[in-house]
Amino acid sequence: YQEVEWIGSSGTQYIDTEFYPETINSYYETKIIPYHTDSTEGVFGCRNGNSSTVQSCAMFISSAGRFRDDWYTGGASTTYTRDIVSENSYTIKINRLSYIVNDNSFIKETGDNYKMTSSFLIGTINNNDGTVFGNCFNGKICYGKLYNNNVLARDLVPCYRKSDNV
Repeated sequence: YQEVEWIGSSGTQYIDTEFYPETINSYYETKIIPYHTDSTEGVFGCRNGNSSTVQSCAMFISSAGRFRDDWYTGGASTTYTRDIVSENSYTIKINRLSYIVNDNSFIKETGDNYKMTSSFLIGTINNNDGTVFGNCFNGKICYGKLYNNNVLARDLVPCYRKSDNV
């Protein structure tokens, strides 16, 4: 394998981390560069349903050109209050109580603790019914780090396989 600065997604690819987060103990850190910000795309995460009682550890880019944090129980998402710009880089740190986008902090209400029943995906959102969110992230992913109980559980480094350039 060859390490690279980033891997790109055209909006159809995603990575299954095979990690099942717990909302109270887990957090995710990443750096991404979206190609565009005018459509709703699943950036990363998983959820246990699609209704008003959904349990979710996820982030979207909304069609309004903002990040939408869905790390919650039952419909209490938080929207990044500033417009995001395509081709700009965004470092994101997110957990149950807050999220940070490029050093701008957002505090959230506390939520219930639950263990996810679908694995955490990078590049889209894993639904609990065996499907993924229809619109995958379209952009560059520079790295990803998943933590559980402040212990690094997944350290995702962009690379390609030298034998076939995949």
